Amino acid sequence: MYPLCMIVGSSDQGKLRARRPEACIPLTPNRCRLRREWCQARAHWRTEWIFVVFSDESRFSLGASDGRLLVKRRPGERLQQTCLQPRHTGPTKRVMVWGAIT
Repeated sequence: MYPLCMIVGSSDQGKLRARRPEACIPLTPNRCRLRREWCQARAHWRTEWIFVVFSDESRFSLGASDGRLLVKRRPGERLQQTCLQPRHTGPTKRVMVWGAIT
């Protein structure tokens, strides 16, 4: 189920953009409790954080799009040239970038 703001839109139509919904696994009450306890146990850490590594990764397509593109269109405009994206059928080169800080 999507929030009402995604369905109705915004009163400031100039800033309205199409976006993909964030994918997530719903948290159970037990998982919420465990996360809260983990945070509370580390709330007063100071020097301990120097032993923690934060990391992230991103994927970039070097050729054709990987399909993660959105367009805004009205009903009946589905096959208009401005709403189409050419499809690449062969292999596509991609790069995965990973970084970490301490």
